[in-house]
Amino acid sequence: KPSYPLAQFVEWGYRPSGAADEHDLATLIELEGEQGPEFWLGFHNFYVISRYNHSALYSLAVHQLSEALAAGVEKEKGP
Repeated sequence: KPSYPLAQFVEWGYRPSGAADEHDLATLIELEGEQGPEFWLGFHNFYVISRYNHSALYSLAVHQLSEALAAGVEKEKGP
């Protein structure tokens, strides 16, 4: 469950890759990647998805699928 503001994670040395408000609550998720540990920040929507299925990998797959779908829609729209 997200419990610290994003600004706290930045203070601890984590750098978010996307845009988010520094006051948004987040939680740190550690996953094993191909190159070793990966650290992800999960926000409220990530928490909501994980309530359905408690696996962080499931929630990450949902996130990555939504990103791919959004990229496909933008690609079809064109400039």
